[in-house]
Amino acid sequence: MKRQTLVILLLVPVLGVSLSCGKRGRGDGLPAPSEIASISATTETALDDSANAESKGRVTFQVPKQHWEALLKSFEPYEHDPKPAKWPVYGFLEIKLIDGTVKDVMLGPGKFRVNKVYFSGGEMNRQVEVLKAAYKDSQKNATKTGSQ
Repeated sequence: MKRQTLVILLLVPVLGVSLSCGKRGRGDGLPAPSEIASISATTETALDDSANAESKGRVTFQVPKQHWEALLKSFEPYEHDPKPAKWPVYGFLEIKLIDGTVKDVMLGPGKFRVNKVYFSGGEMNRQVEVLKAAYKDSQKNATKTGSQ
């Protein structure tokens, strides 16, 4: 009986490690929201539906905290891509962590790179929708801050 218990206790950590692959909070992938200090986004995709020419093209803004969870979820599910093909880049994220490290994320359709590690996963349309909502809220926050 003790031998069976020992085998089960040894298997639990192994199963836990294998189940955690591809989830946020790993050292080489995307962090958990609780690890983040700030997220800056730069995108080549128009984030504003207005006719304002300044809103088209490259836009850089701070992603408000209330959008971090949805943005990170838009990359799921994902897995390491050991042999990435070339893909078009539509934007970048700079994720500053509470511990002072930075994760530079390059965005592509169904692909992304965190620092120098490539991943497949997520959905570009969801990412763009989250970034549009975050951009809209960042502009509201900028207007509030500027008018005070």
